[in-house]
Amino acid sequence: MSMEAIHIMTTCTNRKKLPVSRQLRLSNVQGRDIPARAQQWIRRLETTSQPRRAARDLYAGELWAGALQLAPRAASQGLAPKEWVLSAGYGLISPDALLLPYGATFSPNSDDSVGRGASRPDAEREWWRQLAAWDGPKTGAPRTIEELARRSPQAKIMVVAAPPYVQAIADDLVAARENLSDSGGLLIVTSRLTIPDALADCLVVTEQALAHRLGGSCIGLNVRVAGDILDNIHRRPLNAPKLRAHYRRLAQSTPKKARLDKPKATDADVARFLRLRRKVEATASRSRLHTEFRKQFQCSQERFKTVFDREVSRGRI
Repeated sequence: MSMEAIHIMTTCTNRKKLPVSRQLRLSNVQGRDIPARAQQWIRRLETTSQPRRAARDLYAGELWAGALQLAPRAASQGLAPKEWVLSAGYGLISPDALLLPYGATFSPNSDDSVGRGASRPDAEREWWRQLAAWDGPKTGAPRTIEELARRSPQAKIMVVAAPPYVQAIADDLVAARENLSDSGGLLIVTSRLTIPDALADCLVVTEQALAHRLGGSCIGLNVRVAGDILDNIHRRPLNAPKLRAHYRRLAQSTPKKARLDKPKATDADVARFLRLRRKVEATASRSRLHTEFRKQFQCSQERFKTVFDREVSRGRI
């Protein structure tokens, strides 16, 4: 009996194990026209002479460590997983693709954000299309999720990503779903977002209360929910509406933690805290810093991550 195939897609991370040169930071690629800016970026990726490293060995951090465990967890349940990375710098890639360390993200409010200064509201989706039209770092590898669905229409597709990344690849996801033999074969694990109607019933929403049930902080919650789905696949099959209902019930049944009357943090509060803490402990992880910060202020993990990434990109921490 053949094992059921599943494509597991997680996002790139801001943290890299090699230093990112100024040349390969998107903030240093000028222009408001997305196609022209994308072509400048691709030329830099093709012509820059620096050491390259496999994606699985380039990305770093808690989120990436959890993402790398999803395929083994799927395999332990009798599935045949194939790993993919949704990269704002390279497009759709395998973890074995050789990459340059780079700075590019779909997350807003970062100096290296794809949408920074763009002249069109669909900048991130157009950027994804431009990267997909490029051959990429690995010759002959699929460049779109739609292509994966055409090649293996019987396979399941699990996307584990934050809302900005899901928004950027939404058109590709719609096209992929149309090529799957089972329209229910697409599963999108993310937090709340506005999404095309064609994908609404594919969502499994990760609510903050689930962090208490599954352990850990809110950072990496999407990955932990995906892992829980895979670990329990024989009890709860890959059916997005049923899984969505299950995790909603789980979140609603979680007792609310008593909240202290803490002030809401501003971006300046977060930046000031990060600079002071990193002077004392240069290797302190973002996850631990966020936990410490929330003892004094109210601050969501998404906002903390945005400021953290901005401070890193500017070389302040």
